[in-house]
Amino acid sequence: MNDPKQAEWADEQYLTRFPQVCAMVATDKFWDDHMYPSADSPPDKIRGFYSALYEQSGQWLRERPNCLMFWGYRFDGIENLDDIPAAQVEAYVDEAFRAVVRNHGPEGPGSGGYSIPAEVLSRKHLEPERVVELAQKGLAQWEVEPKEPANDLDSKEDQENQTASRASSRLQLLGYEVDGYLQLKQADKAESQLEQMDRWLQEFKSLPGNRNSPKNVPRLCAVYWRLRAQAAELQDHKQDAMAFYESALLARLTAQQKPETGRKDELADSAHQLWKSLGGTEEGWQLWYGRPANDLVNQATLTWQEAKEPLPAFELTDLNQKTWSLAALKGKTTFLTFWTTW
Repeated sequence: MNDPKQAEWADEQYLTRFPQVCAMVATDKFWDDHMYPSADSPPDKIRGFYSALYEQSGQWLRERPNCLMFWGYRFDGIENLDDIPAAQVEAYVDEAFRAVVRNHGPEGPGSGGYSIPAEVLSRKHLEPERVVELAQKGLAQWEVEPKEPANDLDSKEDQENQTASRASSRLQLLGYEVDGYLQLKQADKAESQLEQMDRWLQEFKSLPGNRNSPKNVPRLCAVYWRLRAQAAELQDHKQDAMAFYESALLARLTAQQKPETGRKDELADSAHQLWKSLGGTEEGWQLWYGRPANDLVNQATLTWQEAKEPLPAFELTDLNQKTWSLAALKGKTTFLTFWTTW
C-alpha cells in the first residue's frame, strides 16, 4: 500500500487492461514530465512545451482519434506555434470536427462542438467564411440547449456559475462570428452583430455567477472593444478605433491578462500602430500603456485568495498511517492538495 512503484504498476495495469477513450499510460507519463508554462516563462521554455505537446498529441490521436481532450491538446500546440502550415491546420480542424460529430451521434454536436474549430480558425485568421458558419450553427444550437443546470442538487452558487459560463459561451461564439465578418471586410454585418454583442454583454455583467470569477467580465469586454476597434478601422474611423482600442487594453489590464513572453501581442501592436499614425509619440504610449503593461508582466503569477467559508472538521490518514485533524493543525500554515484519477 505504501510502495509508490507498486502503485504506479497497478495504475499502468488498470489503464492497459481496462482502456478508456482518453486515458492511456503514455498520457500519465507525459504529464509527469511536463507542465503548462506560465505567461512569463522564457520563450524557449514555452515553445519547447507546446512543440512537445503538439508532437505527443499527434501520437495519442493516432491511437484514439475520437478523444476530444486529445484534440484540445493538439490545438493548444497549434495556437501557440507559428510554423504549422495553414493547410495542415485546416486539415486538423476537419478531422477534429468529424470526431466531434462521431462523439455526439444522430443529434449532432452541441454548441461547444462548433466553438472549438471556430476558435482555432479565428485565432489563426483562416477560412473566415467557415468561421462565420460554425459560429452561427453554434449559436443556433445554444438556443435549443437546456438552460437549466444539469443537476438540480447543485448548490445555488454552482448553478449561478453554470449560468454565467453558458452566457460566456454565447458571447464567445458571437465574437467568432464578428471576427469572421471583419476578416471578410464585411463591416456592416460586423456592426450589426456587435450591437447584439453589446446587449448580451450588458446582460452578462449582471449575472451573479460573475462574483466568483471577477475577471470574466473584463476579459470579454476586452474582446468586445477589440472587435469594435477593428470594425472602426475597417470603416476608416480612426479616432473611434483608437478610443475602442484604449478600452480593450484597459479591460485587459483589469483582467490581469498577460501576453505570453515572446509571442506577438496583436491587440497592443494594432493599437500602437494606430496611435503612431494619429501623431501619438512613443513617450506618450509608454506613459499611458507601456508602463502599466510592464508592471503587470512583472507581477507574481500566483495570488492568495481569502477563504469565504471556514474549513469543516476532518480527519485524514497519511501514507504512514498518521491521522491528521483540523484541530491538530490549528495555528499552523498547512498546504492541501487534492487529486483524482479518471
